[in-house]
Amino acid sequence: MSSTQLRLTYWCPSSLVSKQWKIFEPYAGISTQLNHGKETTSKVELTSENSMTPRLMIGTQLKYKFATASVEYDVSTLNTLAFKVGATF
Repeated sequence: MSSTQLRLTYWCPSSLVSKQWKIFEPYAGISTQLNHGKETTSKVELTSENSMTPRLMIGTQLKYKFATASVEYDVSTLNTLAFKVGATF
């Protein structure tokens, strides 16, 4: 039988706004990622860790019949540019 030796908590509140315009749907949003880690054993002496990572995102999605495509840029600790292609059923 094993006992829990580490407790991790992750919380990510976010807010997003978008507006459908013909086949395009541009959007923008903000969020923050909150993390908390704590060891729960007496075998080691580790300090609790907390971190917060803010994030800003902007992008657009194209919907045409069954096809979807989107592009999104995220500004955060690691800035990313993502392209996605898919199908809607």
